[in-house]
Amino acid sequence: LTGTIDQTEWDKKGDGDLNLRFYVNNTLGNSSYSEVTIKKDATQPLITIDSPLENELFGVSAPSFNLSIVEPNLDSVWYTLDNGVTNISTASLSDTIDLAE
Repeated sequence: LTGTIDQTEWDKKGDGDLNLRFYVNNTLGNSSYSEVTIKKDATQPLITIDSPLENELFGVSAPSFNLSIVEPNLDSVWYTLDNGVTNISTASLSDTIDLAE
């Protein structure tokens, strides 16, 4: 069997661990269930650029950056200098912009 969880009920649940339990029964009244724990994360990450500052002037040297991110399930961080044509991944919240990319 396949299906989709009722969207209205799903929307009522907050982020975090959820126990999803399925029940079955037969014509003789015998029943059973199985469950799985799943994680719901419907909250967008919150990102703040601490530096560089808006309209800050730089010369030939690439600027450093410092970010603050609020996200308990952070997966990846990247930046772009060309509106997303090239995305540069970073494993740090503080680093120097890579001009070679």
